[in-house]
Amino acid sequence: MACGAIFVLALVVWIGIEIYGIAQGDFARSYAPLDSSKKFCGFDSGYDDYPNLYFTKIEGSLDDMYKSAICVKECPDLNSVGTELACKPIPGFPCPSTYFKSKNVWRTCIPDETAFKAGTPGYLAMQKFNDTVKKSGAGADALKEFLWEMIVCSCLAVILNILFIYFMSKFPMLLGKISVALIEILMVFSLILYIYLGT
Repeated sequence: MACGAIFVLALVVWIGIEIYGIAQGDFARSYAPLDSSKKFCGFDSGYDDYPNLYFTKIEGSLDDMYKSAICVKECPDLNSVGTELACKPIPGFPCPSTYFKSKNVWRTCIPDETAFKAGTPGYLAMQKFNDTVKKSGAGADALKEFLWEMIVCSCLAVILNILFIYFMSKFPMLLGKISVALIEILMVFSLILYIYLGT
């Protein structure tokens, strides 16, 4: 009875926090892109006019690309050399004067297929990236590592499920209470994170 009352109370608190977060917070901030200096495009001070994320480099690793990410006013609608892109510059990455045509996908500038036509900056960068991957074999190594991780994780999941079923048959009340407690902790943590991102 006491556990049921605590669970109902937790649900009421959860619903109340949810309503508060929607009413007082800014849900759009939770999916706003971050530039390489960890600023929210379109939200942080000085970034109001720059809601979109643009990668000044499309070569190297994904980490290299994100280190070059800046907030821009609009995603470029053409390939250009010599005209500075309207952006919020960050140390090490000023507003570029050479940029590629892109599409706005959830406020992130994704290179358009025309950005990779022969001779364009985007094409040359992507060609360099592909050559680097082929020479290093990084793509194949990453795929092998990923497959091994998937196999290990799947085996661990099966073992944990078997253990859970076994202990559930031996200690149903104890595991039931632990499961409810973990669910409530997860709900509270997720709501705190939601409010933090929404305010």
